[in-house]
Amino acid sequence: MVRSICSELSKGRIAIYEQKRKRIACIVCLLWLALLPSSTVFAQNEDSEDKVIKCYKQMLERKPKAGSTFDRLYQFYLEGAGLDAMAADYQTAALANPNNPNLQLILGHIYKRLGKDNETVAAYQRAVELAPNNYYPHFALGQAYATLRRYEDAISALT
Repeated sequence: MVRSICSELSKGRIAIYEQKRKRIACIVCLLWLALLPSSTVFAQNEDSEDKVIKCYKQMLERKPKAGSTFDRLYQFYLEGAGLDAMAADYQTAALANPNNPNLQLILGHIYKRLGKDNETVAAYQRAVELAPNNYYPHFALGQAYATLRRYEDAISALT
């Protein structure tokens, strides 16, 4: 009789242990399933962000004025890799295409946001040299000089 009671208790403990083990396994599976789609979505978001950044870069290179396109691209970099990464990307592009005035303008805009006054002026001056008949590089250079309170240089750049 004692043996049968012990045997029954033993079976009961084993059954409880098995139930706990099954519950833990189910919880682990549910957690794994819950986390799996989020990593896939995250990867998709990174891909779509890269595509959006690429599109903004293309639009900005066609029309490199400081404005909404630049601001949106700037925001993507601000939320992601950072402004130094944006500067590095455009420095690399400018080195690869040294005669592209649009890249110089974009670099000037970036340097302006970073508070690098000398680099801003140098980039805008290079854009003026590369596109002397385009009004916008002159305008951007004049604005940079005016910000630095170099008013005579600003007037010279604008005329």
